[in-house]
Amino acid sequence: MPTDADTRKDDLRTGTPVWLRSPRITPPAGPMPDRTGWDAVVVGAGTSGALTAEALSRAGGRVLVPDRRAAVRGSTPASTAMIQHEIDVPLSRLIR
Repeated sequence: MPTDADTRKDDLRTGTPVWLRSPRITPPAGPMPDRTGWDAVVVGAGTSGALTAEALSRAGGRVLVPDRRAAVRGSTPASTAMIQHEIDVPLSRLIR
């Protein structure tokens, strides 16, 4: 049984989110996509945008997801980093 001294403590209010401390967490950006040929455009690659785009693409749609920042660099890392400390089911399994 781990003791309190063995438990990792994170500063969830003012510290750096766990996702931003993880090496190579941001996927590389691809080339600039064509402006036409998309079935849907989902603005924002945060948690909601990524899950929406994944559902649309799984249904066979061609989906473009523009974001002003690199993926995993907006406000989502802070919010999901805190949520991940609290839930037992990974976000990827919640949609099932």
